Amino acid sequence: MCSIEVAREIGATPGARGIGVLARLQLDALDDAALLEVLGMLEAQAGWLASVQNRALCALRDRAAAHRPTASSTSPGGPDDDKHWEREELRLAQRLGEYDARHRIETAVALRDRLPSSAAALAAGRISWRHADAIATETAALDPARAGAVERLVLADRRAVTVAQTRRAARRATAALAPEQATVTAADAADARFARGWDTGEGTGWFEAQLTAEGLATVTTALEDLATPATLHGHPLDPAALRRLSCDSTLTRLITDPTTGTVIDLGTTTRLPDTRLRRAIELRDGHRCTFPGCDRQGHLHAHHLRHWADGGTTDQDNLTLLCHRHHTAIHDAGWHAHRTRSGDLTWQSPAGQRHTAPVAVASSRSDPAGPDASGIWHRGDP
Repeated sequence: MCSIEVAREIGATPGARGIGVLARLQLDALDDAALLEVLGMLEAQAGWLASVQNRALCALRDRAAAHRPTASSTSPGGPDDDKHWEREELRLAQRLGEYDARHRIETAVALRDRLPSSAAALAAGRISWRHADAIATETAALDPARAGAVERLVLADRRAVTVAQTRRAARRATAALAPEQATVTAADAADARFARGWDTGEGTGWFEAQLTAEGLATVTTALEDLATPATLHGHPLDPAALRRLSCDSTLTRLITDPTTGTVIDLGTTTRLPDTRLRRAIELRDGHRCTFPGCDRQGHLHAHHLRHWADGGTTDQDNLTLLCHRHHTAIHDAGWHAHRTRSGDLTWQSPAGQRHTAPVAVASSRSDPAGPDASGIWHRGDP
């Protein structure tokens, strides 16, 4: 068995030696903080291993291409999709479906031939295979020069933490650098739309749809509004819930007689950010939740970093946008956040992990904290 100290020294470096060290850890003996640290190391090692697999996939494809018949010696129409027999070999070797086999080979070749920075980030464990695959997929229709430009923008985007955020960052960069391709993609999405629903016969029903991004945003907002018309009349609130709600709600204390229900005391109402302050906060935070890795845009709360009830001020420095889930994490689950001098937020989890989330708006100031150019978060103090 290896110790966590040895794992920190060796296991954090992607490679065969680091994987061996991490595999010998007694995982059930680690505390929560150390276990989460090890999971981060394992994710980096998985990226390195994926890069090794990509090299093997490229070798398989190149070897098959060297023996593939030329157009003049094949059936009419020239070489086509049916001649890529290496996909069948891969399907058997890795127990994959036809689509997955083809997609893995295409992604590996794209990373080698068109996206060297993403390939390097994957080998270094700074991004996962799914992040690299998202970049490769979103740049597949671009020429190598513009694909490389998109890749560099995405890897430098400090907000692109999750796979979904990386994919959206690639789409934004593609729209900026290759607007004609974005137009084609939007047209294809519009042509692929459908909606259907059916009754289960049990008083409920199912609804399925494929929509454009704009249509999805519209429908999602409407459904969320239907799902949450909430009232608190007559329901007791625990202190954490009351503090959470008072961050971004107008609460009035009514004390009533328990027998007659007559109001016997009317308390004061908490102050919300006014329209101008709320707009300033939204612009600074990019109209998104500021929790690391979250980019939810609808139904955001203006959270007081130092609670209003504890003397916290209602101003830009003390307010940040949070979705309901992560607002709950602050008040109920033991997460903590504070703003650094640079304006970024530093978060600490109940297990002791620390993450720095950059402000969303562009800034010219130098800030060494946060993720590196690959978009991966640094752990530790800013």
